[in-house]
Amino acid sequence: MNRIAARRDPRLMEASHTRPVLVEYPVRLSLAQIAGMIGAIALVAAGMAWLAHGNERGLSLWRLIELSPEQATLFYSAFAAVLGLAVLPAACALSVRTLQLAQRLAFVEGGVLLPASPWSREEREIRFTEIEDLCVVEINKEAVATLTVGGRKLRIGRSWLPTPSAFDDVLVRLQRGMAQARELAIG
Repeated sequence: MNRIAARRDPRLMEASHTRPVLVEYPVRLSLAQIAGMIGAIALVAAGMAWLAHGNERGLSLWRLIELSPEQATLFYSAFAAVLGLAVLPAACALSVRTLQLAQRLAFVEGGVLLPASPWSREEREIRFTEIEDLCVVEINKEAVATLTVGGRKLRIGRSWLPTPSAFDDVLVRLQRGMAQARELAIG
């Protein structure tokens, strides 16, 4: 089994847990994901600009708002401009925040520490006894593990971890922890 442990980062010491960490993995959005999000915004902006450039028709929004061809062209142009202006600051903010943010997924005795949110340094401890379900789905070569805890869905993406084998190791550890917690609850 692959055991990739991250170096201790002092920025991660904000966790409220007091038990020793058994193994931990760095968690980070990949630059490819960031580029994909920014690219999608830029693509929509370009599409709206193209619509504005060649527009000769009006626009009806659910028959609630009716726009003449000139008004529709202005709407498309304004929408494209707003999206276009949002691309650069969004790219900078996402890139800087993601690269500066040091998060981890760590296993402690009886549970796992997960980032409180994708944009937070805070961690929350999930006890194995609290995990109701573990489901893994693969879409377009990206595997995502979904933990159901108290009715909420918590996700862990394969690309968030350093290697695919680290993701597999996390799944094995989660399954073992859940099985051991059920055995203790029954016995």
